[in-house]
Amino acid sequence: MVLMDEKNGKIQATMKKTLIKRFVNLLTVCRLIVITNFGVAQNKSNFRTTQHPYKINFFPRTLSMSIKMTYPFLYIILLDK
Repeated sequence: MVLMDEKNGKIQATMKKTLIKRFVNLLTVCRLIVITNFGVAQNKSNFRTTQHPYKINFFPRTLSMSIKMTYPFLYIILLDK
């Protein structure tokens, strides 16, 4: 999957199949998504969906919160504590 921030920067994100059902409904237009407890690693994959040198990994402990927005864009805020 590809995530895009407010500056149109794109980054590849991956997760195991068992996590797809948990996150698929959050990734819709007109929402601000806050994501915590995720991993960042070099994107050394042979199949890269973006030119970004890193990728985001979702884990079972990854938390997300959706905030309704009035603008027709999908913004993602990534917090790494």
